[in-house]
Amino acid sequence: PANTSSSLYGKIKPMRKIRFTAVYAGTTYNLGSFYVQEWLYQSPTGFDPAYVTLNCVDGFQLLNLTTITSVSGGSAGQTTAQRITSLLDAGDWPGGMRDISTTATTTVQADDSSSRSLLAACQTVEQTELGAFYMDERGYAKFLSRADIITASGGTLTNFSDVPGSGDITYQAVQFDISDYQLINKATVTRTGGTAQTASDTASIDDYFQHSRIRSGIMETDIDALNQAQTIIASRKEQGVDIQLNSLTVDAFGEDDPDRVIAALNLDVFSPIRVTQTLPAGNVVSDSVIAGVTYQITPKSFQVTFTCAQPFAVGFLLDSAVDGLLDEDSLAY
Repeated sequence: PANTSSSLYGKIKPMRKIRFTAVYAGTTYNLGSFYVQEWLYQSPTGFDPAYVTLNCVDGFQLLNLTTITSVSGGSAGQTTAQRITSLLDAGDWPGGMRDISTTATTTVQADDSSSRSLLAACQTVEQTELGAFYMDERGYAKFLSRADIITASGGTLTNFSDVPGSGDITYQAVQFDISDYQLINKATVTRTGGTAQTASDTASIDDYFQHSRIRSGIMETDIDALNQAQTIIASRKEQGVDIQLNSLTVDAFGEDDPDRVIAALNLDVFSPIRVTQTLPAGNVVSDSVIAGVTYQITPKSFQVTFTCAQPFAVGFLLDSAVDGLLDEDSLAY
């Protein structure tokens, strides 16, 4: 940092922004945007080179370090998307680094002007909507309504299999399980100032014992709270009792299959996938939704691991091969 002739002079400071991208076939893919929390300098004895490890955080750390109280425009009747916008305005989050849903319909109570972190306030709205709030690969604060999630997760499937030449994209590794980790058969949702609203599924409780969750929110009506509880039960009362996909690893390094590389770089949270594993006793086929993306990159390897989970927000989607199945998919609010 003291080398005045270095191109990095004056830039080696905490909270500098860095961005990772990948370029393939002339297209640039954003992989992540972060802030350097620590430049860890190491110079082993007896070696000429020194090493610097960058420990980074995403924009959630900035939101967590920002305290807000009063929120301009935080009146009763705002939609969840409008409230997210008001909260980000209160915390001076850049307007050009936002991607806010335009389909949210749930309305919220007036902001209580309490002292809390901006992140906590946004996550309260996220939970109220049954939506998603996260930092995307560009570093934008992104808010999805439950309608956005239902539409995305019920979109066109990307097919993977372990059979080269099958027409599906090949994968490096896959992990399945049968477990009760995601199963919920009793849910209670209470809005601020409201009455607890509970939904449950007796058949699931009889088969797998009670798996309950308690949630809260700032929705305006008890009806919204009950609808949320019922939606959670509809999506999770049987989750995990059949074989399900936990994770999928794809090799993005080789040049033999462009479709595989593009899928590894392009698939994102809430993208639907179908994975087929060939076994002597019969193939295992699992439909799932991407819940997280991990990159492991070295000079000679590039592996992408997609973790998978069933979203809380599910619903019947017309013309969808994933979420448009009669007697299987449920209506949503």
